[in-house]
Amino acid sequence: SYSFCTLLGKGGNKKTALRVSRGLLRMAELGHIREGILKVYEQIDEACRECGRDPKEVTLCLATKTRTMEEVKEAWKHCRGVPVMGENQVQTALSRVDEGIEGEEVDKHFIGHLQSNKVNHILTFADCIQTVDTLKLAEKLHTRLEQLDKTLRIYVQVNTSGEDQKSGCEPSAAVELVCSIAKSFPRLKVEGLMTIGINSPDPEKVSACFRTLKNLQTEINAAEIPGVRITQLSMGMSGDMKLAIKEGSTMVRVGTAIFGERDYSKTPAA
Repeated sequence: SYSFCTLLGKGGNKKTALRVSRGLLRMAELGHIREGILKVYEQIDEACRECGRDPKEVTLCLATKTRTMEEVKEAWKHCRGVPVMGENQVQTALSRVDEGIEGEEVDKHFIGHLQSNKVNHILTFADCIQTVDTLKLAEKLHTRLEQLDKTLRIYVQVNTSGEDQKSGCEPSAAVELVCSIAKSFPRLKVEGLMTIGINSPDPEKVSACFRTLKNLQTEINAAEIPGVRITQLSMGMSGDMKLAIKEGSTMVRVGTAIFGERDYSKTPAA
């Protein structure tokens, strides 16, 4: 086989050498993604060992905000099992559809705040929506699903931190919301709960948020709501996933620890 130097030295192969050079450079640029995923899985495994859980119980959701499709596909290669990706902006999710994601074996989650007027659009992308937090939004989704003759997996988002800037229903309203959705909107399949931990340097305060969600799972399942069994707890991100796993998380949403710091200039308008 030709070495890079050999190719460069042959006049007829200068274009080939240039392509090889660019390819090698891009491979090096993407190499940090593989390293990032491996480190995240190491943290997942370590957290599970420390609390006596099986690492297979925890799914990695790739938080792909601002990432190029090339970066996203590189990450898929190193996921355990079917990749799970999470988008938090409708416009970005739609751009993924335009880029041909529908033909890929990937579980597509929407993990951002969803306005009711964007429901029609997001259903062209999402296999699961993790941020249902009102009956109004549930009704809008159900109405569109009726028109499409489809069902949709959803998680109910709960604001366990009490921070005004975070979306989600109040913990005290979560059981009733799940009951109402299950009773009134059969095309929505409630399979999980989702939360974002408090922004605090105190790990106990962060853990308390995750503990609240775990307790809600227990309470909802104990209520034996027809058609509902909460099996998924989506909680924990790059900075607090180990705390979340120790409190029972089954899905961590990780972006920065895998892809590096975000370039928000790439973020399209919502």
